[in-house]
This record gives sequence, structure tokens and C-alpha cells, in this order.
Amino acid sequence: MIARLRAAMDAAGARPAEVANAEVGAEPGEPGAARKGLDDDPAGVPDDVDPAALSKAMAYLTRSASRRPLTVAEARDKLVAREYDDAVVDVAVARAIAMRMLDDEGFARAWVGDRGVKRGYGRRRLHRELAKRKVPEPVIDAALSQLDEVDETAQALELARQRAQRMPADLPPARVAQRLVGMLVRRGFDSGTAHQAAREATALDRDWD
Repeated sequence: MIARLRAAMDAAGARPAEVANAEVGAEPGEPGAARKGLDDDPAGVPDDVDPAALSKAMAYLTRSASRRPLTVAEARDKLVAREYDDAVVDVAVARAIAMRMLDDEGFARAWVGDRGVKRGYGRRRLHRELAKRKVPEPVIDAALSQLDEVDETAQALELARQRAQRMPADLPPARVAQRLVGMLVRRGFDSGTAHQAAREATALDRDWD
């Protein structure tokens, strides 16, 4: 999942921590890489920010973002959990955003592109997943617009047919349909779309109890 998301973020224009490091003259994975070119100049650090603490915070963010892509809120939460001062957190996050080490728009586009367009998850689930990672609502809505050209009814039907083929042959159609509805709803399709796809996949011409 992480590898796919990184590839999707690259395609969407978001840059991982290794690229950001290279742009400020550091080698990927080098200890303290995020520090180079960012806070070597004391004049560039606000008076209420400890330069040493800022260096450590940036290095920590770089390591964390190298392991898996982070949202802005996740990065902030990580720094707060390590008990950095609010001023250090604010500056570190702002600099990471400026470097595009953190990019909520790119993250959300990549998430929807991978899990929605390619893997067939529905809007509701994608929205829930991005909200759980504290992506702002307008950013989520913009990312989900990628699905405007996707025929979710056809997508749900294809998923239902694939899953139905793997179910026991002696399972009653109504029971198959119930399981298909549950699967589709869990994947983020609305109830109406899920029921329609299940009916068509099982050749049922009505709903069931």
C-alpha cells in the first residue's frame, strides 16, 4: 500500500522526503538531512524557536515521512506527541509544507487515485479514510472529484460478480446477495448502489428480507 501510494503521489506531483532532502543539498537518509539549508542560518529562525530543537524536529519529520507519506495533521500530531514546543511545531510543519514533504492535496489525490480509481473503493469509504487521517474537508472533496467520471454502478456490479463467483455454488441467491451488499457497503458504496449491483449479480429481480 505504501509503495503504491508513494508512486501515486509522485505522479500527482507530491514529493517524498528523499526528494526534498536532495533539493536542500542532503543525501537521502543522511542523519540530520532536513537540517541542511533550512535552519543553518540563525536569522531564518524566529526568536521564540530553539534552533537545536527545530533541527531535531525537522530530522524527525524527514525520517517519519520517509517511512510512509504523512498528512499535515499527522505530522503535527507526531511532533506534539514528542513534546516539542508549539512554536517549534509550527515552524517545522510550515517548512515541511514549503518543501512539499507534506502535501495534503497530493496525498488525497494519490489516495483516491489508488484506492478509488484503481482498486474500486467507493466514495464513502475513501472519505472516511481521508477524514480519519485528518485531511481537511475541502481537500477531500477536491480529491474525490476524480471519481466524477467513474461509473460507480458498473464498478460495483463488476466487484459483485467477481465476489459472487468465489462463493459456494450451493449458497442460495438471496444469501449471496446479502453478502454482496455487505461487501459493497464496506467498500464505500451507498446502499442503493450496493443492492442494485447485488440483484444484478445474482439475477434477482427484487429485494430480500
